[in-house]
Amino acid sequence: MNQLRIIKPLIRAKPALVGLLTAMLYALAVCCYGDVAGPRFALYLVKAPFRDSHGDIEKVTLESEPLLTEKDLASYDWQTHTLTLTHSGAQRIPKLEDVGTGGKAFVIMADGQRCYQGAFWTSLSSCSSSLPVIDVWPRTDSFQIQRAYPSAKFAVGDDPRPDERIRRVLKALGKIKDTAAAISTERPPLDIPKEVRTRDELVRTFGSSVGFGPVQRAEFRRSGRQIFAVWYCPFSGRSACFLQAYYYDPARIRWTLFIDRLVEGTYDLSAEMPWREEALVFRDAEGKVVVKESVANLPAEKWYEGK
Repeated sequence: MNQLRIIKPLIRAKPALVGLLTAMLYALAVCCYGDVAGPRFALYLVKAPFRDSHGDIEKVTLESEPLLTEKDLASYDWQTHTLTLTHSGAQRIPKLEDVGTGGKAFVIMADGQRCYQGAFWTSLSSCSSSLPVIDVWPRTDSFQIQRAYPSAKFAVGDDPRPDERIRRVLKALGKIKDTAAAISTERPPLDIPKEVRTRDELVRTFGSSVGFGPVQRAEFRRSGRQIFAVWYCPFSGRSACFLQAYYYDPARIRWTLFIDRLVEGTYDLSAEMPWREEALVFRDAEGKVVVKESVANLPAEKWYEGK
């Protein structure tokens, strides 16, 4: 009754006062309960031309409607920051000709709060970006939000991608996919050395097959670092691969084990060491990233000395 005595005189007041009261009540409701009508997770394109800026994100002018929301998101791999989209969601990702070589900016929001700015990019571009980027080429349903372009070395400041507000929203929506959860501690049917002196010792240790599966191998030499990786599926009727990877320490003249795990859910792996970031990446038989390990702190030969 007391509330009615307060509101009734206000209703008889000037329209401007009534409008102000309505706006205040709406703002109070949003602060207390959130804007339940809007998406909880959203990616908005930026209206203005892209600028690689770390300024006030609240001053960035956004499009009126989001490009992507949680409805377009099948899953989000928190370890690699990879969005797997629905087919219709993937179709809305800007095309190569729309992105050009200068990027197309976006802002990621969680529960109506602006979290960070990034840009759609293309690996065909010779321009760099210190902001997170999504490479639009090649076209798939999965898009990784990379730290910067062409590599993490071009990033400025702290990594904004593991924002707790985003993680909390995605977890509540059931969208989080943690690839680490698919990794087992089950041991392989052979003794895995922690260190060896030569590459040939590694080749002899793993041989050509283990159990029911052949041993696959990948070797990399980049920026003075040497990596030797092997994987194999020793099981019959089970999709799972053991994975071991070694790095070479030129100071100690040793190959040292730094990845040793069982990856469930795939009968084969592929390995890559992208030039854009200092990481060793393994994909499953469907092309999805299942293991990503930084190599930034591994020993490297100073190949440039004496030249």
